[in-house]
Amino acid sequence: MTEADRKAYVDSYWKAMPDQVPDEYSRPSGAPYTADVEEDTYNLVATSEQGVRIYDNTYPGSEGTDGWKHPATVHG
Repeated sequence: MTEADRKAYVDSYWKAMPDQVPDEYSRPSGAPYTADVEEDTYNLVATSEQGVRIYDNTYPGSEGTDGWKHPATVHG
């Protein structure tokens, strides 16, 4: 994905937001970064229009989705 793809994805996300404040929302935070991914994830991203959003992931340098250390959990 390119910087233009990233920008188009973020712009598309915000255009889809309602006119009123939702119960939950998200916003860009931090700088974009390159990430190594499994082949199936690469194929999912490569065949998408402008990228995909994957929730419940662990960010580089953190121990959890919120940056705090958590005990290991298994999602099945």
